Amino acid sequence: MTGADSRTSRRAERYPVSDVVDTHTLDVIQADRLRVANSIVRTHVLLAAGAGFLPGPGLDVAALGLAQMGQLQRLGQLYRIDFSDDLARKLVAVLLGGFLPLRLAASTAGVLKMVPLLGQLAGSLSMAGLGGAVTYAIGQVFIQHFESGGTFLTFDPQQVRSYFEFQARQRLRVTRLTDDSAGRV
Repeated sequence: MTGADSRTSRRAERYPVSDVVDTHTLDVIQADRLRVANSIVRTHVLLAAGAGFLPGPGLDVAALGLAQMGQLQRLGQLYRIDFSDDLARKLVAVLLGGFLPLRLAASTAGVLKMVPLLGQLAGSLSMAGLGGAVTYAIGQVFIQHFESGGTFLTFDPQQVRSYFEFQARQRLRVTRLTDDSAGRV
């Protein structure tokens, strides 16, 4: 059995159908599933970005974590994969642990929020952009993992770290370009 046949077989096992389904139909099912998965990611990116505007120390970080866990739970439901909140939190923590821009920006945003008015605004904008970018990257990493037949139990954060960092940096770059162009108008 080739690699493609093996993936198709795993998909068919996870998404049983009553009749024999041709590969075109499986491709349509996969495309629809990807559309829904990306919709889940978009929704949770907005929730994560909104969390950056919550006042008070730690509220933004807690809300960001809730948005990310909610995203993983809904993706798990879509892909019919058992969700474990404890395991998901550990996997995300390991995935985020080595991402230096996240640690620096989160610390800076927290300190900025203590400065009245402009500091609060700058800190909130930083946290919103960073939270949205990281949530997007987490979603894309897990979509790719689930599409290849993986589960939460087989997820290896070290193996996907470079893809995660690429996705987060791309999203941060898009956010920065949008912010820069908005300032020129």
